[in-house]
Amino acid sequence: MITNTKTMTIDEIYEQILESYFSGGLTDGEWMMSPNAVVKVFETECLKHGHRVADYTLYNHSLADECECHLEKLQDKFR
Repeated sequence: MITNTKTMTIDEIYEQILESYFSGGLTDGEWMMSPNAVVKVFETECLKHGHRVADYTLYNHSLADECECHLEKLQDKFR
């Protein structure tokens, strides 16, 4: 997903993942990725940038919540 070779901070990765999700850039086929799948993408990117699991796991719940809220807003919009 993130192709930049510079090491990004966890906060930068977090923000980039959210921006991508909110703009519809993270999908599973034709559907938005589930919040849990987005967390997996986030974890993978953190590891690629040399971050330790202990450093980014505190972000996982917040990321999943942000994605869940966005997904609910989209669902409400199209009901």
